[in-house]
Amino acid sequence: MKTNPKERKGNKTRSPSFPIIHPNAAGIDIGSAEHWVAVPEDRDEQPVRKFACFTQDLHAMAAWLKQCKVQTVAMESTGSIGSLYFKCWKLTASKSNWSTPNR
Repeated sequence: MKTNPKERKGNKTRSPSFPIIHPNAAGIDIGSAEHWVAVPEDRDEQPVRKFACFTQDLHAMAAWLKQCKVQTVAMESTGSIGSLYFKCWKLTASKSNWSTPNR
């Protein structure tokens, strides 16, 4: 059923929900110029944030995820840049209770 976008404006409708399997998970869309990170809605007033691609931004992202009590992350990335983030996560995880499965 299609709805007119004007009719939906101001009315937030949610799609059917799926069962939550990992309640402490976040998602990261890794781009060449910016990264979008989403955490569960109840963890922060702004549950979706954009981060730049510099080392200090990567550390800020990791700190925010830790603050939001994230224990696992799903990353989407094309190319090899995702492996750098995985290594950073593994290093950060060794200092916390985050899980990093072997690749």
